[in-house]
Amino acid sequence: MQRFTFHYLLDFGADDAAFSFATETLTVTLSATAGGITAFADLETSNSLSSLTRSSCMATLWLSIDLRVFKIRANVSRFGVTMGASASQAPTFIQQAIAALTAGKGSASGDTFEAIDPSEAGSALTLLPTDSDGTAIFNFAIARVRSSG
Repeated sequence: MQRFTFHYLLDFGADDAAFSFATETLTVTLSATAGGITAFADLETSNSLSSLTRSSCMATLWLSIDLRVFKIRANVSRFGVTMGASASQAPTFIQQAIAALTAGKGSASGDTFEAIDPSEAGSALTLLPTDSDGTAIFNFAIARVRSSG
């Protein structure tokens, strides 16, 4: 097993215009292609941050333990949500999982954020789209966001 780290810069601009949408949140779908394989991820932005959080967020370093990764096989449930059989269903799965965890204050259908294994072995992701049985496997990352103020 080999891990890969991808560094990137995400710049919303100096004028905060990226957060001037009419609703409280806006989901933007990001995509990346490497080696002929394309992956998608949803980034949920929010324009309802308090001035205290906005002014202090750059000065606060969050622990890496607030970011967890996990893999799930097709047609398996986690956080009370069943992952479908295709990659096109992945954004819906993670949106519903996050909503369930948020509603349950970190717990959903017996699963918790803390129960996602943060160890190297427990957080190993797969580079292949299917397991040895041909069942699709999907990798996800989820972050716990702490707000001050």
